[in-house]
Amino acid sequence: MMTFNLALEYVGPKYRTLFGILIETPFAMGGLVVGLVSWAGVRDWQLLSLVLSAPNILLLSYWWLIPESPRWLISKNKTEQLMKVLQNAADTNKKVLPNLLEDKSSQKSAGSKASILDLFRPATILIRSATMFFNWLVATMCYYGLTSAAATLTPDLYVNFMLAIFVEIPAHFALLLVLDRLGRKPVLGLSQILAGVTCIGAGLITSESLRWLQITLALVGKFGATASFAVVFVYTAEMFPTEIRSSAVGASSLCGRVGGILAPQIASLSSVWLPLPLLIMGSGALIGGVLVFMFLPETLGKRLPDTMKEALNLGK
Repeated sequence: MMTFNLALEYVGPKYRTLFGILIETPFAMGGLVVGLVSWAGVRDWQLLSLVLSAPNILLLSYWWLIPESPRWLISKNKTEQLMKVLQNAADTNKKVLPNLLEDKSSQKSAGSKASILDLFRPATILIRSATMFFNWLVATMCYYGLTSAAATLTPDLYVNFMLAIFVEIPAHFALLLVLDRLGRKPVLGLSQILAGVTCIGAGLITSESLRWLQITLALVGKFGATASFAVVFVYTAEMFPTEIRSSAVGASSLCGRVGGILAPQIASLSSVWLPLPLLIMGSGALIGGVLVFMFLPETLGKRLPDTMKEALNLGK
């Protein structure tokens, strides 16, 4: 979550979509690595976990390599640290840093005391939060649920997993083509509806002769779920102000993890009725898409809000 927040807060509006979406692609590539390493012969789950987790120790170096977010420093009135970060950025890019603090005394009141409770007040923010929480839940549920359901697409478990992961990469590049043209709101809404319709369609197909169509619909559904999963990151970060942005993405991600927990439980309902898991996931995605069109503002072309007032003005 923090990696995503930092990536968006480091860049201006021109590069927000590029960085916000492409940062998701290594996530898919990591999934492909899991499938390839398993397929290559590392089948013991403990050894697999060790092999795949060991490189994480390199992330400790980020403590010294990654600067603090300038937007966060501004919101917390950490002027001295802010100037060091900006000066280092200017030196790296061979630019001259302008005088940003002509009236230093006016910055004293800039510090923020916002808390996670501000996600639920006033009513406008509460509705946006609830809508995003639900969309995170169903997007994650469909994302992981369809990945789990892919285990039965073909006789080869490892090929199934890699197919379900591989379809994520074209979804990310498709988003780069449309997200800055159509906007966040229609892309998220339509992605959820696409995932919903294809999931329901795949669930209703029971004929073995139409197995190819079921596989196609399931992969298209995964495409839509992946697009939704990527857009909610960008959309959430752009919708909420700097002072609670990390809390908004974190709380939304928590709801997403609930969806991830529910996904295998819902998948197990196939023992009750085979189409039931896909029908539940598809219905949730459809409802999420409708809620997006009803309650969320468009953020395309808008500067990241730094204050609650700026966030409330989105869509006006």
